[in-house]
Amino acid sequence: MPDESEIEGLPDFINDEKDTPWQPDYNLLTNSFNAITTGMDLPSQIFSIAIHSFNFNSGLFLTFESDSNLFIPFASLGIDETSLRRCRIELKYIQENNLVFSGSEIYSGISKNIFKKYLSKRLWDTIENIDIMLISYHDIIFGLLLLFNSTTSENPKFKDFASLFTRKSSEFFYNSRSRIINTLPKPVDPPITVESFHETLTGRLAKFSDKTFENTKIIFIDYKDIIDTLIENDETIDHFIVENNIFSMYNSMLFGSSFIIKITECRIVIVFLSGLTSNNSIIENQMTASLLSLFDKSKIFNKPKIVVNEIQTVGEDLADRINDFVIENL
Repeated sequence: MPDESEIEGLPDFINDEKDTPWQPDYNLLTNSFNAITTGMDLPSQIFSIAIHSFNFNSGLFLTFESDSNLFIPFASLGIDETSLRRCRIELKYIQENNLVFSGSEIYSGISKNIFKKYLSKRLWDTIENIDIMLISYHDIIFGLLLLFNSTTSENPKFKDFASLFTRKSSEFFYNSRSRIINTLPKPVDPPITVESFHETLTGRLAKFSDKTFENTKIIFIDYKDIIDTLIENDETIDHFIVENNIFSMYNSMLFGSSFIIKITECRIVIVFLSGLTSNNSIIENQMTASLLSLFDKSKIFNKPKIVVNEIQTVGEDLADRINDFVIENL
């Protein structure tokens, strides 16, 4: 079994305090939840509270994706990349192992064999016990918190304290993140490369070659700096989940014949064939405000790069116009 210092991402304060007998700190817990800000990084904020409230040397916060019925890592501590890629847990599998979502439930001392197929051998070999907290509000499922090698659950005060933690977590999810994300359409197509963008956009526009549109807008959005800032401030955040949530938000804006193309490196292009204002500045401001509204403003110090152009969707020089757009923006 490797020394805890070898586990990537393990904060020093956990190593320093691992031998200190755990006692519940209700004041710290209450103050921490009072300081939470609503936004798409809510799971990371709650996971940070868990790190400071319970003794564990590695763990995962997985959010529930209702379209796929999967729990997917959003924030983590001391978890290797192999486990993060592998850990996509089916709701059915959780239920088959008698872990029931009914409000917020806590399961202590769960056999690690349940999660063997979802973790790397390196991580699995370090695990001696697992505590599980199920985060849900009535019949709405939000997430799954896995604490590895926690000594907290041995304390008779653990269950009541953990119940308060899960209840407060569920309430915050219900009042904020669920209203932002759960009603949004999910991304379907994988991101494409810049090299294939020209062909992809040409093909999408070709479907409407027999129609005439006025005031067609093509909008380029680059939000890489936003995600980099979030991760710089909180390394437990999962890049993949945040990027997909941003994409889902923009995807929810589509109407009529409009469409969205996801490009690698945190970029998207949205095409509105008609129906938008002719004022490009208003469109740019709306797109910027919609993105920034997903996050705590105190954690975002820059804006996404957004370029709004008009484009004629028919004509022999369409390929040239698309090529100019690629050169100028991508």
